[in-house]
Amino acid sequence: MLFYGQRKIHDWTDRLVGPALLVILIVVLLEVFMPDLAHKYHTAILIADYSAISVFIVDLSFKFNRASTWEGFLKHYWLEIIAIMPGFIVFRILETFFVITRSAELSQDAIHLATRSERLAAVFSSGELIEPEEIEFSDLNDRVIAIDAMNTLYQFLSIIRQRDGTPLKDSDGDITSHLSGLFYRNINLLEKDIRPVYVFDGAIPDLKQKETTERRKKREEAKKEWEKLKEEGKISEAYSKATQSSKLTGDMIEESKSFGCVYISTTER
Repeated sequence: MLFYGQRKIHDWTDRLVGPALLVILIVVLLEVFMPDLAHKYHTAILIADYSAISVFIVDLSFKFNRASTWEGFLKHYWLEIIAIMPGFIVFRILETFFVITRSAELSQDAIHLATRSERLAAVFSSGELIEPEEIEFSDLNDRVIAIDAMNTLYQFLSIIRQRDGTPLKDSDGDITSHLSGLFYRNINLLEKDIRPVYVFDGAIPDLKQKETTERRKKREEAKKEWEKLKEEGKISEAYSKATQSSKLTGDMIEESKSFGCVYISTTER
């Protein structure tokens, strides 16, 4: 038997079950098909997801109250119980399993890619330039592709940030933008049946030292401007400066190598 207040809550919950189900469906679709967008609005999506789950929890509590036994409750409402699991957890498990099953194959492909890279270097050294050609993702199906690891990691550090420009961090305060980017980039490529191998450069050549020094100065200036704009509450301007202040450290490079991706390093044999 429900009291008046409980009945009102029950009625409202019944009305919200449909919209809550739609919210969960949207969250799942975003996580699967638009992971970059999901990352950008991670906090908002998390709030929406848990709000929808809360509706199902309240609804299930009323149904449990009406059920005579645990067995009967589980038998009739098992689907609703599964529905209250956060969508992103389920798909993270599936995505991780997918990556693991491809790791052995990718490792073998890395060996072949190294051989092909040597042949390609010979082509360039002979003066035979390759004409650029615009292609589709489908053209790369079942192929191994080499990716400039350093540029890619810088890209992740630049764009995977919060609204005020703060990069993603773990509970210890360590930056994880590069790892998050690697995870989603690999998932997207593997889903398209493209096998990525990341190529890490060696030491910076002497001819590039001057350019590297200038970039470092610009990065430090951008960081100071970012912190100033953030304090002033100019969020959009702060984000723009934050993307220019990205710094890729040696620890980040080693973390990326040990993340499970297939890679080739010119400094390792």
